Amino acid sequence: MMPLPGVVRPRRGVIWLLHALGVLVAALYLFLVMTRGDAWFALNDPAGRVFDEGVELNAAARVLAGEVPYRDFALIYAPGQAYTLAAVFRLFGQSMAVERAYDLVVRLLLCISVYLLARTVVSSKAALAPFALATILLASAYYYAYTMYPALLFGLLSATVCLGFVRAPSPRRLFAAGLLAGIATIYRHDVGLYVLVSEVALLVLWAWAVRPTPSPAESVPRPHVERFVRSAWPLLAGLGTTLAPIALYLLAVVPLADLWYAFVAFPLTDFRSAFALPYPEPAAPFTALASSTASRGDALAEFAFGYPDVVWALFWTQPLIDAAGLLWVGVALYRRRQRPAELTSVWGIALVTLLAIAFFNQALNRADTLHLLPSGILSCLVLTGLASRALAAPQLRAPAAVALLLAGLVMAPAYVWWPLVTAHDALQWGEMAPCGMGADLARADCVFIFPDQADAIRFVQQRTAPHEAIFVGNAVHDRIVPNDALFYFVADRPNATRFDDLVSGLVSTARTQSGIIADLQRNQVRWVVLSAMNQDQVEPNAMGRPTGVTLLDDYIGRNYAQVQQFGSYTIWQRR
Repeated sequence: MMPLPGVVRPRRGVIWLLHALGVLVAALYLFLVMTRGDAWFALNDPAGRVFDEGVELNAAARVLAGEVPYRDFALIYAPGQAYTLAAVFRLFGQSMAVERAYDLVVRLLLCISVYLLARTVVSSKAALAPFALATILLASAYYYAYTMYPALLFGLLSATVCLGFVRAPSPRRLFAAGLLAGIATIYRHDVGLYVLVSEVALLVLWAWAVRPTPSPAESVPRPHVERFVRSAWPLLAGLGTTLAPIALYLLAVVPLADLWYAFVAFPLTDFRSAFALPYPEPAAPFTALASSTASRGDALAEFAFGYPDVVWALFWTQPLIDAAGLLWVGVALYRRRQRPAELTSVWGIALVTLLAIAFFNQALNRADTLHLLPSGILSCLVLTGLASRALAAPQLRAPAAVALLLAGLVMAPAYVWWPLVTAHDALQWGEMAPCGMGADLARADCVFIFPDQADAIRFVQQRTAPHEAIFVGNAVHDRIVPNDALFYFVADRPNATRFDDLVSGLVSTARTQSGIIADLQRNQVRWVVLSAMNQDQVEPNAMGRPTGVTLLDDYIGRNYAQVQQFGSYTIWQRR
């Protein structure tokens, strides 16, 4: 007997209401932390505010001004974020508040995409755990307008659609997965590569593991290789449909050498030397515990909640989880290859594990909490899938419970408690109101900026025409230091050079400094702003090694005179 419509619909309505409530709670949490914690985040990591966020804002403003990335200004990522933000600015105006609203929407959609992918691996109820974890981690990740967020969003959506194909093969689904992977590539070309390689690897496993069945027109089933090739074409076609127009446009208007540097040379060579951080020593926390003179309880607390040990836990737990996921997938494929119907539950963990391994490359380039975030979310999703299957098997239930307890003791401080404490501290910070220093600066629009920065911006605005180009550099340029790219955007003054991101051209080299000097001369720049805000930031990479190249510093010293100073900012006027 068919159930009455009135019996089914209320239940579905309740489910949708609960989903909407979960999304609303996540949105409210993200909004509160991002707004009320704004000043706290900026003061604790000035480089994240003036450099990382400033570069993205400037890229969008320059696109709106008619400039082309790579040709007219340096950009180390794919151009998707610059053009998306430019479109948002076109609709709602150019301000940091508009950019923050866009960032909030992207983060919320990313949390939802984590839930959708998790539902292909575990039950709807269990999928709430990765959703909650993603919300907690993204709230404490204070790098606004970070290109990874939209790239990861579309990458996870692509993976979700791809899993729909291996469970119910349809070329349209693979084509859609390729389209979404292409969109991810537009935001971050490395993310697009991670997604494509993972999905192709999954299709190889699928073509090998699922026993072929002949169609009515075939006397024998297709070979595995042919099945893979025929299934992979829609994925590649979708990818090409997205990327081909953009690639052709860039090839037509941007010199090939600039594209090669941005997409190949810089990420594979210069980026690692400039930003790489050493990996945490595997035994470092245990050595510290053994040598600590503090009480055992204090030593354990430091081990659990100290930042170096948080990075240690994030870094070393992920490959262990991913290895466990690969082992489970291998055993499951071996045991179930003769029973294709049982393979359906394998593909979700297989693809998420492959993605987690691919995204871990971010941490291999720079081992910190931000670059461990994407792979961390994926590894926790793998762990959720493994746990749900182990706990469902009576013979594995007890050892699985013990293993999960131990994993929780190691992982919870880094994955849950530390980001929650970070958000709590940000919410409790009340010494500076967000509108305190930049209320009269239209583009700041009540988003916190530094007092010295605001004073320097006002000084420059009063002495320059609206479209007069300026240059904002560092106190010294013989060492790689995060620069204040945000200054240009808030001051609403164009950059006289192609480098909003001074690292992208490696400003400590003679070639880049000579190029900047030529730009200053060609554009007859009257005003130069030098910032020492991040001058003390030293890392065990190229940031800590002066090159001795002082061409730019010498040029500014000979041709400009310091006329004003606001804290770490000095204002220089052409003589």
